[in-house]
Amino acid sequence: MVCKQTFGILITENEIAAFQNIASDFYRRNKTKYVPEYWIPIQWAQRLTLKSLQKGYIFELKRANEILKPW
Repeated sequence: MVCKQTFGILITENEIAAFQNIASDFYRRNKTKYVPEYWIPIQWAQRLTLKSLQKGYIFELKRANEILKPW
């Protein structure tokens, strides 16, 4: 399973199923193997952090910036 090897424990079973659908569609159209983009978990983490800030789970913008700083 390419997704599990690429992303390890950062990905849920639902996300794996979504990647498998993308991979099978990609293969049907291009007849080549689909390799997941490395940056997708980074974007997911950034989006989750920003949603947490918007919904009030993170109270200060400074804290959100500290979470996102490594990326």
